[in-house]
Amino acid sequence: MDPTIKFTFCNLTLPYTQRGLAAAIETTDKTISSYMHGQANPPLATIVAISKELNLTSDFLLGLSNEIKELENTNNPIDEEILIIRQAYTAMTDVQRDAVAALVQSIVYPDPEKDKEDAGIP
Repeated sequence: MDPTIKFTFCNLTLPYTQRGLAAAIETTDKTISSYMHGQANPPLATIVAISKELNLTSDFLLGLSNEIKELENTNNPIDEEILIIRQAYTAMTDVQRDAVAALVQSIVYPDPEKDKEDAGIP
């Protein structure tokens, strides 16, 4: 199913007008209309905002799933931070991405022997 059609379906079946949804996610009704008619593609942050406001997964809104699913655990404060990290990551060069991956690996899977060595502990 075309994501534009899905977005229109969601907007029409929920208690939102274009103007109401636009106000809820702090944009204009013209912008919402352009998304609905396939004249523009919403940025990632807008997709997240629409998904949260409609309480629907983005995979349904984007046409990746035909199953209407509600969001789970929408009160997680780290979501916005993860979104910022994802946006920054997509703009990075391959070298920068490798550096970030190495940093994350060192945090998630620390080397206890190396930590002792760095701290001067035999």
